[in-house]
Amino acid sequence: MFRHAPLAVVLLFPLALPLAGREDPLARARRAVEEAEASLRAVQTKLDAAYKAVEQDHALVRSPEWPAKASPYRVAILAEVERIRKDANHSPREGLRSAFEKAGFLSPLTADRLAAALVDPLRKAAAGEGAVDAARLLADAVEKVLPGEDARACWEKAFLDLPVVAEYGQARAALDRARAELAALEKAAKGPAAEPEGMVHVPRGRFRFGPWTGLDYDLKRNRAERVRLEGFYIDVHEVTNGEFRDFLAGLGKKEQVREWLPTGFRLLEDGRLVLPDGGEKLPVRSVSYQAALAFARARGCRLPTEAEWEKAARGTDGRTYPWGNELLKDAANYLGRGVGGPVPVGSNPKDRSPYGVLDMAGNVSELTSTLAGRKPAKGKLKATDAIIIRGGSYADDEKSLSTTYRWQIPALGGKKDTVGFRCAVSEKEWKRRRR
Repeated sequence: MFRHAPLAVVLLFPLALPLAGREDPLARARRAVEEAEASLRAVQTKLDAAYKAVEQDHALVRSPEWPAKASPYRVAILAEVERIRKDANHSPREGLRSAFEKAGFLSPLTADRLAAALVDPLRKAAAGEGAVDAARLLADAVEKVLPGEDARACWEKAFLDLPVVAEYGQARAALDRARAELAALEKAAKGPAAEPEGMVHVPRGRFRFGPWTGLDYDLKRNRAERVRLEGFYIDVHEVTNGEFRDFLAGLGKKEQVREWLPTGFRLLEDGRLVLPDGGEKLPVRSVSYQAALAFARARGCRLPTEAEWEKAARGTDGRTYPWGNELLKDAANYLGRGVGGPVPVGSNPKDRSPYGVLDMAGNVSELTSTLAGRKPAKGKLKATDAIIIRGGSYADDEKSLSTTYRWQIPALGGKKDTVGFRCAVSEKEWKRRRR
């Protein structure tokens, strides 16, 4: 019965080899991410070492100890000038670099750059007659190689052309591509999610809309209404610095990035974005309506309407605050807490709406997609248009904690340090995508 089995195994074994060696696409993508992360860490280590060297060198040449330690550098300069005078074809760079490294006070990176910066000045000095002012030549070269008031300014003015800086950018881009590929494969493997990630569902139905507190310049009538909304999803948290940084990094247009830079962000010459102190989890703020809308569209979302924002904040029972009808002075990040600035999203769990949406009373106020006059912000905006802002912020008093607090900023380019945003998507649109 099994007489031919060995022969069958022999014949099938070559066919099995390619199958056994074929790696699952998800496993391959995960491995690619791990390798890209390892490469980025390695480059980051080199970049950190280079920056630390520059930082130490910059501090040294501006310290009281530098004049005494500069003596061997001045001696090396004079020696190389004499060599050039004896041999016009002599190249002083290697001699200077070797002498500077031997002195040991400056890093090899700075020693090499200092030597390169001195080549032309030394040739000019050797061509002249009389004594050479080595101290002045050294001081000029030091100012050229280590400029700026601090190490960060020095780095940005003189060291962004380092190969390791370009290498870091390439490694960062490779990791972003690997992560994007992995995310796409994981999403395809899981299929459509039941709910959008990071959002909660607000079901369709009626709720009590208004009356409003705050700055209601556009309201001729200010009274409560029963308004019916279709179901929608809304972000649990305000959009963060880290999320907005990733959005800007994907634009690929420095001019657009500069126009949309929020409070505290910096765009370096090498294209890297530096976040404000406090980091990735702080709510992004000072974002124009146009920039917020572009972010939302890139996520496949939109900004919530004013009515959607209010329903998500107060539910269907018409509550005064997201957590209920009683004022809790320790619930939200507002002026009365004395924090003086935004805190990482979700840091105040008591500031929670009936649907589980966080930070709607405080932290930062939020953009909506509704114009003053309760018109939707559609089509071309006019210079006189204003966008409705909802919710209080860290800089507002306790009146702003109300679910009915509203004010406005110019729709075209209007920004304010206390204003951020969150995204929404209609239930109908989400179901359409899942089909």
